[in-house]
Amino acid sequence: MNNFGRGIDDIKEVLKIESKNKKALLRGSKACLECKKYELGIEFAEIGFKEDSKLFEKILKKLKEEFEIFKMEENKKKIKIKKEKENLKLIKILKEEKKIKIGNDEEFKIPKENVPKNEFNPNGDILISNQNNLLLFQVLFVYDDYNMCDFIQQFSENDTFFDHLNQMVFFYFFIYIFNS
Repeated sequence: MNNFGRGIDDIKEVLKIESKNKKALLRGSKACLECKKYELGIEFAEIGFKEDSKLFEKILKKLKEEFEIFKMEENKKKIKIKKEKENLKLIKILKEEKKIKIGNDEEFKIPKENVPKNEFNPNGDILISNQNNLLLFQVLFVYDDYNMCDFIQQFSENDTFFDHLNQMVFFYFFIYIFNS
């Protein structure tokens, strides 16, 4: 009874004989909606809409809405696949080129919602510099004794903590002297 694919084939045959058969166009549109063949369904509904706009108005609107939702979902899937490929590339670079061992040390992971947001890297991901293929990290220095912290947006694999600490100590020393 609900063999919509076979029904669509039969409707195509009917439309070869009588191209403006409203009943076939309407059933074809509905069958295409059920089978998620939105483009063909829209084609049937638009032909029918020219013949009887009231009869085909709802189904045409529904097909177009469902098709837009379908396209958005497909786009999300493509973006997800692209992100997964980028992650695999990053893992390959980390393991093979940078000789970094990757493990599952949950003790040191910070939940995503606790990672500070910034315009350079809003997701807090490890990035690879396009210019020189260096890894770029976000680093948070926490000075518990002083209730302070510093956030570094672009800490490359060649940077040292010593360099950043020297810059920060000089900055805080300057502020201390200026405020004294």
